[in-house]
Amino acid sequence: PMNVANTAIDSERFINRRAEIYWRLRERFQSGEISLPENRQMADELASLRYDIASNGKIKMESKDDMKKRGVGSPDIADMLAMLFDPFNEPLLETRELREWRGQPGPATKLIAEMELAIPA
Repeated sequence: PMNVANTAIDSERFINRRAEIYWRLRERFQSGEISLPENRQMADELASLRYDIASNGKIKMESKDDMKKRGVGSPDIADMLAMLFDPFNEPLLETRELREWRGQPGPATKLIAEMELAIPA
């Protein structure tokens, strides 16, 4: 579990963890570090996200309430993707052996497995 309203790890640059995880995801896409199978809903959700610079100079994401006001649904798949690729979210950084030992995989583990199958070695 992650509370994205918590203080960002880099609190000098980001308003909260939500802004931080999405900005880090953005940087990983820009660097070519992430390559995902085509998924229209995920692409639409990622494209619908907006950010701004707050008066204090920190990066902030548009709130889900504001997204709703402009007719955009909750970015659930994008949220899971951003949390999955968050380098500071240790519960998601499990080894394959630990995931197998636990038995039933959670949604993040399922997404990791799908991505491993879709991306050629």
